[in-house]
Amino acid sequence: MIEAGLVALINADAGVQAITTTGGYLSELPPNATLPSWTHSVISEPVDYLLTGPDTLVKRRVQIDAYSQSPDTCLTLSYAIEQVLSGYSGTLQDTAATVVALVAKDNMTDFFDDDARNYRRSVDYFVFYYKQ
Repeated sequence: MIEAGLVALINADAGVQAITTTGGYLSELPPNATLPSWTHSVISEPVDYLLTGPDTLVKRRVQIDAYSQSPDTCLTLSYAIEQVLSGYSGTLQDTAATVVALVAKDNMTDFFDDDARNYRRSVDYFVFYYKQ
């Protein structure tokens, strides 16, 4: 699964590991999660068709959210993840050995949660990969 491959890619990076040893949760942080941390979500994955059926090159939009109680740490984690993903191409270490043609950064938004008293940076990436 591409999700597991992306999580493994990010979590294996020394720059990310220097900031956090937790992360890669689907959609939301678990209750009482240790910060800093990060989550991933699929925003969209339209299916394109050729006359022979679905196109095997897929364009998935993925959202990566970095969380921290410190604004500086939140930004540092987000930039460390960007260093891993932006421009990446290769084969992911997932069960399907997903081949990624390109990861391209698309959009970025900052948030502050008054109740949780933490910062979040949300970054969208387009992941172009070959579906098997």
